[in-house]
Amino acid sequence: KAIYAPSGFAAIGAANALIAMDRKDVVLCGWDASAEEVALLDEQAVDCMIVQQPTVMGYKGVKAAIDILKGAELPHEIVDTGCTLVTYENRLDPEIQDLFSQFFTIE
Repeated sequence: KAIYAPSGFAAIGAANALIAMDRKDVVLCGWDASAEEVALLDEQAVDCMIVQQPTVMGYKGVKAAIDILKGAELPHEIVDTGCTLVTYENRLDPEIQDLFSQFFTIE
């Protein structure tokens, strides 16, 4: 049994529902990385999170806008900005902590 929550709000809601029902038999995978979601991951109420790369997304978006303003014609293609699977086991890795810092201030 598993739940994929396609937004931070959905992940938080699903985690709280699973906690209220004492359902430890359901795997919960969330999306993105709010401070509340990371706290739920720390508590193992969320099993994993798929985290976007906001810095890469912003950089590529601004670069494309500048290129268009300079007269460039951009190819019509999907731009993969990447994502990272974060689990309880890897959540404290330096590269994961750096990724979290793009979403919220780590205290």
